[in-house]
Amino acid sequence: MRIRGSLRITSYVVLIVTLLALSVSVGQNPWERSGPQLHTILEVGATMLALIVGVFALVRYYACRNSMIFFIGVGFCGTALLDGYHALVTSTFFRELFPSPPQSLIPWSWNASRTFLALLMFLSWLAWHGEKQKPRDRVTDRTVYFLVTLLTLGTFGFFAFVPLGRVYCPGLFIGRPEELVAAAFFLAALVGFLYLNQWRNSLLDHWIVLSLWVGVFCQALFMSRSYRLFDSMFDVAHLLKILSYLCVLVGLLCE
Repeated sequence: MRIRGSLRITSYVVLIVTLLALSVSVGQNPWERSGPQLHTILEVGATMLALIVGVFALVRYYACRNSMIFFIGVGFCGTALLDGYHALVTSTFFRELFPSPPQSLIPWSWNASRTFLALLMFLSWLAWHGEKQKPRDRVTDRTVYFLVTLLTLGTFGFFAFVPLGRVYCPGLFIGRPEELVAAAFFLAALVGFLYLNQWRNSLLDHWIVLSLWVGVFCQALFMSRSYRLFDSMFDVAHLLKILSYLCVLVGLLCE
């Protein structure tokens, strides 16, 4: 048991060091800007992956009735819709239909998806913690479905009808400060899962912790330091988002 816990701690340390080194390397040696085509491909892949994770989690929930799994499943299903929307706004055809230019719409729609998932991951920890403390006091499935659907549809409507302001702050060390909101929720969820200490015994919790580590660094060290669309930090952040989804999927499949 101790050996397994030590190995998992080592994997966290290796992941942290790797992401820190990657952020320094990309920051010092940025590559040429990519473009909307690569971005759309990455987001379509992320959308499909998020949907698969969400469906797998919900199937598992209805087999074992675990509130944490339920919030993860609902969160990833909602994230799949928001990621799909984020992919559409890069299209030449669709971008003319919205009141905001791509320079504002693309970053804000990304941030909406990330903040939504970070919040649901934090709520998944709260649900699990609350279930341990008071097993009878749990939110009904219908209530969660209704609130998440309302939030998702409200996000769609907001971006469709409300003009958005600027996102980038070129004069600051942090080019996109709003990304730190999602980073804070990911970090809160990470601290919660580490505090529960189930990652030592549960494969699923171990992979969720890995996913949350990636999510925190994706927001705090990469996307927050992007200074324009399709730059190197922007591209790496999108790849890390896909990696974080894969971590949760591996955890669901392994357990």
